[in-house]
Amino acid sequence: MVQNGKVKIYLADIRPLFDETMQKRALAQLDEVRRQKALSCRQTKQRAASLTAGLLAEEAKRRNGFDGCPVCYTKNGQPYLFIQDGRRAFLSLSHSGDYAVCAFSDCPVGVDLQQRTKIRRSVLQKFYLQEQLEAWKKQFDKKKEELFLSEAETERFLREWTVKESYVKLTGTGLSRDLRALMVDWNQNRVEEADRPGWGSRFCEYPVLEDYFLSACSCPEEV
Repeated sequence: MVQNGKVKIYLADIRPLFDETMQKRALAQLDEVRRQKALSCRQTKQRAASLTAGLLAEEAKRRNGFDGCPVCYTKNGQPYLFIQDGRRAFLSLSHSGDYAVCAFSDCPVGVDLQQRTKIRRSVLQKFYLQEQLEAWKKQFDKKKEELFLSEAETERFLREWTVKESYVKLTGTGLSRDLRALMVDWNQNRVEEADRPGWGSRFCEYPVLEDYFLSACSCPEEV
């Protein structure tokens, strides 16, 4: 069992599950909720990603001594394990590109994986407050407004995106959360809620794959 809020990360390539025979084998190993979620995916790649994430959750259970312990879900759809003595273990799943990931911890956890891709500059308006946008322009010396972010900007944006998304998964707020109100402190490895002082969590980045960004948030102080 992971102790003291430590997070374990399990990562796998989804491409072996493009094969229909492999998909059938995977479906037989998953709980009903995850099975139905995978079956609802019409595209092969999306189904393979969902199945791989589910298999990673099962592997995380097995490696931490909870093989056979059913996966439960909160009202927001967050997976967790309910253990007989009343303790809980927590899971979070994500996938992007050719990979899926599962985070496992003894405290609430959220994980997000993003593959490097071109980002339109207009997306920044939905991600940052005006003063943050001004600071962004100064940091990257953007006198002209190109259609897409530069490589350096893209790396910074996707790093911050995965931190914020993992925090949203941690808290279970989903699409209702205004990402502009989440502030990332790179020096302290913390994400804070600007509109709710004192709320936030620590985060960790995992540079395990080239051209992918992976972050996890855990143990919020006020959640």
